[in-house]
Amino acid sequence: MKNVVERAVCRAENGVVPEVVFDPFAARAAAAAVGPAAQAAAAAVKEEADPALPVKLPELIAALERRYLQQALTQARFRQREAATLLGLSYDQFRGLYRKYQSVFEPAANGTNGGSKEN
Repeated sequence: MKNVVERAVCRAENGVVPEVVFDPFAARAAAAAVGPAAQAAAAAVKEEADPALPVKLPELIAALERRYLQQALTQARFRQREAATLLGLSYDQFRGLYRKYQSVFEPAANGTNGGSKEN
C-alpha cells in the first residue's frame, strides 16, 4: 500500500493525485494480451455489415482469408515471408493458405500462359 501511495504522489501533477492505481501493470497486460494486430482486425470486422442469417460460413471465411492474404501480399510487395509476419502466421502456415487460394493470386495457375510466346 505504501508503494502505491508513493507512486501516485510521484506521478501527481501540481500536487493533486487524480487517482490511485493499485496495479500499474494491468493496462499494459491488457494491451499486450490483445495486441495491435488483433485490435486492427477486430476494428475491421466491426466496420463490416453483419450478414443476415442464414449464411454459408465456409464461404465467408474463405472470402476473409483471400482478402487478408491479398492485402498482406500487396503491403509486403509479394514477399511471402513478410506477408506471413504481417498476418501473424508462420511461413509454413502462410504457404498453406497461399496454396489453398493460389488460383486467385496467380493467373498462370488458371491455365493461361502469362503472355509467353508459343512456338
